Amino acid sequence: MEKELVSHAAMSGDTLWLKRRMYIGLFNMSIFLTALYFFFRHNSYCEPYVYSWFALCEYLTIFSNIAFHSICNVDFSRYSFTFMHNEDIVSGKFTV
Repeated sequence: MEKELVSHAAMSGDTLWLKRRMYIGLFNMSIFLTALYFFFRHNSYCEPYVYSWFALCEYLTIFSNIAFHSICNVDFSRYSFTFMHNEDIVSGKFTV
């Protein structure tokens, strides 16, 4: 029990978020491929309820994509991005 607590405490917040992002990304890709399978199966055989399974997979793809990008938003909230024109960089007319 004590070893589990130490290993969990050793895992930083960044590592935990990275694992979550990886699992959500894998789920997103697998559910998207499953949706493609149901889509082509529906178009080929027109079986009952196959299009409903496709629709469910499509919604799960959308929700997992939202979850993935929400985690990325949390990750990048510490950073500030600035866009500059190339001429400003070459001429040195920019301030930090």
